[in-house]
Amino acid sequence: MKRNGSSTSISNGTFNGLIVNTPASTNVYMLGPSTPMCDVMFSYPQVKGLFGSVFEPHDQKTIQ
Repeated sequence: MKRNGSSTSISNGTFNGLIVNTPASTNVYMLGPSTPMCDVMFSYPQVKGLFGSVFEPHDQKTIQ
């Protein structure tokens, strides 16, 4: 099984409830610009991919 999740679930507090109720055999791909691009997300066995945005520090041109 494959499941895509909005990374907004992390900031709105629903991610933990979703991940604990997702079978370990399910592949979860986190999508959206709020996706934390860090290895700690792979500590959840279901998380197989992160698709977000990476910005350089103080990159005002990208932000505007």
